[in-house]
Amino acid sequence: MTSDILVRMRRSEKCGKTYEYRFETASVDGKRKWSSKGGLKTAKAARLAGLAALNEYNNCGRVVQATEMSFADFLDYWMEHDCDAVLKESTFIKLCWTNIAVIRIVICA
Repeated sequence: MTSDILVRMRRSEKCGKTYEYRFETASVDGKRKWSSKGGLKTAKAARLAGLAALNEYNNCGRVVQATEMSFADFLDYWMEHDCDAVLKESTFIKLCWTNIAVIRIVICA
């Protein structure tokens, strides 16, 4: 898979001359898949919108920010905010606490 952004001009009677960006995404069943958007006024605008869409695709919508939080602190935060809200109490007790204890001993020690 290449990360090149293709920009091409499109003409139509309704909209006149517009530009479209296109980039290759992950293939499905061996067939190439593309992501594209048209209707942009200039080639530069199409390239910039394509770069933004490609970055969004590559990062899966995640915003990554540097932090000073340790992995152990992150596990504690995750247990309090995510596990509590999603899991039943019995699953939370059986699964999370035993696995987190092992992870903390192995990784954070």
